[in-house]
Amino acid sequence: MHTKLFSMSSIVYKVLKNSWSYRILEQLNIKSLTWKELSEKTKLTPYALKIALRKLFNNKIIEKETTDSEFFYHVIGKYEVITKEQLDDENYKIEIFKEEKLDKLLSLTETVVNTEESLEALAGLSLRGKYMNLIEEAKESIIVVSPFLQGNIILDHLKNNAEKLGKLVLVTRNPINFWNEKQKLEQQKWINLLKKQNSIVIEDDDIHAKILITDKSRCIISSMNLTKESFSTSKEFGIYTESEVIISSAINFIREMGGDKSV
Repeated sequence: MHTKLFSMSSIVYKVLKNSWSYRILEQLNIKSLTWKELSEKTKLTPYALKIALRKLFNNKIIEKETTDSEFFYHVIGKYEVITKEQLDDENYKIEIFKEEKLDKLLSLTETVVNTEESLEALAGLSLRGKYMNLIEEAKESIIVVSPFLQGNIILDHLKNNAEKLGKLVLVTRNPINFWNEKQKLEQQKWINLLKKQNSIVIEDDDIHAKILITDKSRCIISSMNLTKESFSTSKEFGIYTESEVIISSAINFIREMGGDKSV
């Protein structure tokens, strides 16, 4: 991360300590390095490395040269390393916050990618069948994220199991903002039905994810809404997992919308 302060005579380029840019410059100050060497030494993901290198290059802090068909990066410009306590630019603070948040997300993604736990790809009938099985086999709790609701066999199973388990959390959209009156009435009907079974309903107009978690140990992340089209004619795809890392991440995502008490 970085910012520029302009004066009459020069440009002071500031780099936050421990940021992506700092980690790159720290290594390039030792010696010129290739992309692969930078990736290994900074431990940055390809995306983070690409973004940071581009910014440093555009601001003339580094340059690259070709030697024997390889690109080497080295430092050519002056910069100043600062700490968070020295920040005085609000736009820069926002930029840093975004980088830190993205860095955390990318780190989590790397953890998921490197996990030895298997992921099962699901499509069409296998996805719908697995979805039904997870609901029927749930022993303690069911968490469902689906922007849209429309009468189908899965919703019937959810309602029945919510009554049996006494613990169903549903994240969906508020029908008040639907332009289609029929869809609005259908959405509200199912929200009311599930609430009668003591389900916790979290309404979020921006939700687009589709997730099913049962007993906080089995999970499907897919493209499938709980609608007739998704369950019958639409071409849907998803992933089934029992990975603690992925399930924990999904639960935290849901908690951000409904509060800790909801999940």
